Amino acid sequence: MQVSFFVLHYVYMLWYNVMVSLCGVFMKRLVVHLSIGISILILFTACARTAPKPSARRFIPAPPTPTPPVALSVNGVPILKETVDTRRAMLQPVAEKIGASSNLESLVIDTLIDRVLIEKTADALGVQNVPAAEKVTRLRETVSPDTFGAWLEKNRLSAENFEVTVRAEMEAQAVFNAVTASVPQSAAQIHARCLRFADEPAAQAARRQLADGTPFAALAATNACTADAKSHGGDLGWFPAGIGVLPADIEPAAFAIQPGSTGDVLASGDGFFIIRVETRADNRPLTPEHHYQLRVVAFRQWLANQRASAHIERIAN
Repeated sequence: MQVSFFVLHYVYMLWYNVMVSLCGVFMKRLVVHLSIGISILILFTACARTAPKPSARRFIPAPPTPTPPVALSVNGVPILKETVDTRRAMLQPVAEKIGASSNLESLVIDTLIDRVLIEKTADALGVQNVPAAEKVTRLRETVSPDTFGAWLEKNRLSAENFEVTVRAEMEAQAVFNAVTASVPQSAAQIHARCLRFADEPAAQAARRQLADGTPFAALAATNACTADAKSHGGDLGWFPAGIGVLPADIEPAAFAIQPGSTGDVLASGDGFFIIRVETRADNRPLTPEHHYQLRVVAFRQWLANQRASAHIERIAN
């Protein structure tokens, strides 16, 4: 049975009166100090006895955070399955429009792999960009909120994903500039004309006509390599190797033709070609368009090398 504070206080007062009467006037001060201490002790004793005991708490561990499924890993950097699904949804309308739906999965995976490689290179190069959020703000200021929202919905993007996409583009552009900075402003070039035929017998017949003196322009009116060249006597103008003016499998042979000469029929996967080289320059300045095309070629080769040396592990479908 617990003793209440009031009972203890009554006992204390009785003790105090007895001590004062016994000790006299000179001991009153000491008794007072002792009384204060005893009073505090009684108070704490009473509170401790009357306070309810706290109930014991049972520790309940927090549920573990589920680990998002990973689709693949590139040099130890995980790419989540959710990211693959989001990128697939973004690219699907474009793939359907250009008839590339059958290659959509590989296109998605390749773009995500390239993204990791470019991002790591950007970090290694210390690439500094205008913040993506700032650029997004500038882009949004050019259109109304309704127009921007409709565009996001059409392209299956959230505002957050749009900013991520802008940041990726900015980093890719910065890495592109760094990787292709050494591409020269001039290169060996030829000024050539071109005829293209679907089958070899037609190409050989045209080659005999040219040997007999038929003007190149006469045959180019129907058999030029490009639609634009048909009205220009098959003239392709000046161009360097490697930018796709001619098919890659016949380009070395075309560049080996002596200036002022017409080469033999060249077989390619794209048909059969007759090339006439008007003149050649070993170090001719590139047009801005051709220089940019060579930079694109150099960047694609760099990216292919990065991908070939990367450790890529496919984890989930």
